[in-house]
Amino acid sequence: MPSLQDVESDLEIYLDQKESVGELDAKHDRLFKFLNRIVYELYELEEEKIEMVESIR
Repeated sequence: MPSLQDVESDLEIYLDQKESVGELDAKHDRLFKFLNRIVYELYELEEEKIEMVESIR
């Protein structure tokens, strides 16, 4: 059976990594939206078409 100290240490590592993953997810979402906007501008999509494309996802 693991010691209490080992469990506390592992829990701390887990919580730190969970926070990092949350931050990376948020960065990914912002980048994804930014890149989509660039593509929409390149193809000169109107807002109606953009809404259509985004509703499919």
